Amino acid sequence: MFNVYPTLSSLSAVDAPVIANTNIETSMFPLVNGLPGLPTFPGGSLGEGSTFTLATFGIVANRQNAPGTFTARAKLGSTTVWSSGNLALPSAVHTNITYMLDITFMVRAGSKVMVAGVLMSALTSSGVLMLPASTPTDSAALDLSQDLDLDLTAQWSVADPGNEIQMLGVQLVY
Repeated sequence: MFNVYPTLSSLSAVDAPVIANTNIETSMFPLVNGLPGLPTFPGGSLGEGSTFTLATFGIVANRQNAPGTFTARAKLGSTTVWSSGNLALPSAVHTNITYMLDITFMVRAGSKVMVAGVLMSALTSSGVLMLPASTPTDSAALDLSQDLDLDLTAQWSVADPGNEIQMLGVQLVY
């Protein structure tokens, strides 16, 4: 865990754990002392008009024949503020395909967060997806007076050794 303050901050991670063979939502951040090393916004550091961007890249793979779907989620505390939705995976096997995910967050009136993201990967039919595919909406209200961990999670609908994702690098700009 590291605190994020209202200046340019960045964190680079190398070789976070591979998330594979599970259909349980799992943090993509690297482990620190056995726990995800999540960036933390100290209570009171976010307010109306605050913006920050989380950019990650890594590798992703999917199994052949009925690979299922993949969902990425961004959370502040326990509140999901962004979801990719269930992305259908191609039936052709892909291994070690690069992905890039860029998510921008903005705190709005009422302590709500609006988020938009772009996912780029050969696993998608067009290679580039604006996510969510619908108009971004405000999250539930957050208690900005409390410390809030920022997490990015991954979840496969099918537990299979061929479905895997690994974050190789991350940058947080605030």
